Amino acid sequence: MMNEDKVRRIRQRIHIEAPMEAVYTAWTTSKGLMGWFPTEVVLMDAGGDELPSDRRGRPGDRYHFAWRGGVTEDGQFVEANGADRVRMTFGEGIEVTVRLENAGDSTMMELLQENSRSPEENLDLMLGYGPGWAFYITNLKSILEGGKDLRDLTHDTGELLNV
Repeated sequence: MMNEDKVRRIRQRIHIEAPMEAVYTAWTTSKGLMGWFPTEVVLMDAGGDELPSDRRGRPGDRYHFAWRGGVTEDGQFVEANGADRVRMTFGEGIEVTVRLENAGDSTMMELLQENSRSPEENLDLMLGYGPGWAFYITNLKSILEGGKDLRDLTHDTGELLNV
């Protein structure tokens, strides 16, 4: 018997040796997001006007993400408090919440993906999104700690985890 509650959520935590403000900015600006997550990002205000690359998303702002290989995602910022919490829609029936906690000179980051689909669809989402989130938040850590961008930006194939 499938535990429906367990397949509704993906929860991942990571310690990042970077100030909380830098982590928050990496999640809420097109410039920040393109540095570790999708290769193309357009943030728009509620009226559809494109935001400057360094302007943080706010509640009601929308986004368009595109990865190599043609995968795209559209959604909106539901919550963005300017400091330690971001919540956005991510696909139909999915919300992603990022919570940041100050850990001295570094940041503890928690990502929570919640799905409101059927248990079978939720299981498929967890199996697909879980490894992807693990890779991308590890890439965020690498970038913010002065390391290498772990994405493969030279091979155009959907079969790689790090595209």
